[in-house]
Amino acid sequence: MEDIIQPPPLVGHVRLVLFEPQNFYLEIPVDIIGNLCKRPCKYLRYLGWCVLGAEGTLEDAHLNEVNLEGNLVDQGVYKYKLPPDQQGFPFAVHYEI
Repeated sequence: MEDIIQPPPLVGHVRLVLFEPQNFYLEIPVDIIGNLCKRPCKYLRYLGWCVLGAEGTLEDAHLNEVNLEGNLVDQGVYKYKLPPDQQGFPFAVHYEI
């Protein structure tokens, strides 16, 4: 399967990639995140946990682990990575919730 090249996030947004081959991601306005919390990188990791149901790490587009105390980069791409032994929820949406 070929990778689909995605355009960069819109200005003022960041992208949180949750599933790599399927190109499943959230594109979130930076100002919304800034209004919700004081640690925006940690908040992205929390969103990944909420959606996938398993604890993972936050990486940048170059696969470097992100400092959770740092700030977001406008138009940045962040990836939520699960450990190899974790699968997360079988579906991104849990219908009972």
